[in-house]
Amino acid sequence: MARLAAGLPSRSRLTGRALEERAAALEQEWNARFREYQVPPDYLEVWWDCPRCRDTGWLGPDEKCSCLRQEEIDAAYHLSGLAPEMLQQTFEAFRVDLYPEEARPFMEQVLRECKEFALRVARGLPVDNLVFRGGVGLGKTFLSSAIANTVLQAGRTVIYVTLADLLDLIRRYKFDTDDEDALAMLREADLLILDDLGGEKVSEFSLQELFALVNHRIVHRLPMVVSTNLSWSALEEVYTARIASRLMGSARLVKLDGEDIRLVLKRARG
Repeated sequence: MARLAAGLPSRSRLTGRALEERAAALEQEWNARFREYQVPPDYLEVWWDCPRCRDTGWLGPDEKCSCLRQEEIDAAYHLSGLAPEMLQQTFEAFRVDLYPEEARPFMEQVLRECKEFALRVARGLPVDNLVFRGGVGLGKTFLSSAIANTVLQAGRTVIYVTLADLLDLIRRYKFDTDDEDALAMLREADLLILDDLGGEKVSEFSLQELFALVNHRIVHRLPMVVSTNLSWSALEEVYTARIASRLMGSARLVKLDGEDIRLVLKRARG
């Protein structure tokens, strides 16, 4: 039929009308065979996982399909290091009402700043780093998780680790597997969240690697969120003034005070 449309004779020497009749006859024969062997009539049709893009991932040269965007988000979540319960720790779930009444205006401001930080990172815009400082159960990890979830939903990469786990990963990638791609991911992720800074043993290796990582991300304007229960003087004592100054000098410090929220919830349930 294509050859006839182009003004060329068909290879079978049949006319267009004859070709149409032959095609109709073959279709009838085909359908009869399917019925005979109880084969579903749509058996030979292509079943796409995503009919919109036919599994290519693209709707146009520069337009990603929603299925590809979701795959990228799922992959980013898998790499992030977020524990399952952290996936539920979103800005919408953050309860300012659990804080003492006098602290709520401050926490509402903190919540707004964290949302703004997360949205700017999600859009690839420059931001100052965030450092949360305070005792146990004051919301440092919850706010960090909420930031991570917002950034991940935008398809950006997030690495969420404690410094101890991060150093273990660096040792493994450097000395056991020689995995440069994995090391690059730690350095180049769209957002790095270091949780519980100060909860690990510090060695010369730790100090060297922490400085190299912090310095690389600051120089390249790659955002970080850090949570710690250490004071400024304790940070200098544990990690040296060079690291503390590099880290704190590039960051917005958010100091959280009050009572352990977990104890507040426990009393409310009891």
